[in-house]
Amino acid sequence: MKIDKVSRRVAVLGGLSALLFPDDGWPFGDDRQAEGGIGGTGIVGILVDTAPLRVSGTALSIDPETAVTNAYGSVSQQSLRRGNSLTVEARRLRDQLIARRVHVTYPLVGALSDISANGRQIRVNGIDVTLEGTLPRVRPGDRVAVSGLWRGPSVVASRVDRTNTPLDLVAGDVSRNRGTTAVGGVTLRGASTGRLRRGTFAEAIGVFDPNENLLDLRSLTSDRF
Repeated sequence: MKIDKVSRRVAVLGGLSALLFPDDGWPFGDDRQAEGGIGGTGIVGILVDTAPLRVSGTALSIDPETAVTNAYGSVSQQSLRRGNSLTVEARRLRDQLIARRVHVTYPLVGALSDISANGRQIRVNGIDVTLEGTLPRVRPGDRVAVSGLWRGPSVVASRVDRTNTPLDLVAGDVSRNRGTTAVGGVTLRGASTGRLRRGTFAEAIGVFDPNENLLDLRSLTSDRF
């Protein structure tokens, strides 16, 4: 499945975003394994430019061999948009960084349940989302993919896209409390949650139950790719 195109660490977006989203990519030696299974040079952040790719203040080249994915499968390189949350594995070639893999890492995908009067706050999968930019023309019940940064139990969004993807998603840090497991701020329900380690990154796909305020798991990935 593919996220439609419509309009824990993040890069400078400009203006106020420079305060909210500090530069936080991290380079590693070519053979070192980074957080979430990223090898080579790993960068996690917001895409601030597409020609060339610029993530967390770092410029990267992309070639025909660069694989681009999101949690639902492969997507085209042309589908990348400013404001997307990205996880990138890159290799160094002389004075350049070449992206090997690019993963669009949405904190939330799901039905929009609430919109504030000023259009700057929404709610997705039971999570409050504050928008940095403008909201596309949506109404409660529409499905959206949220890019941005977790700030405690909520998300500061760098981009919101409409989507037809039927399954919900949450991606972020794993936490445990009194026998329950959550990713980001969303509680998970499913036998596979037992393999998750507190404080690590995970990406969970399923069906969000607004009555129980939890995500019924369909699949679970415990690394950034």
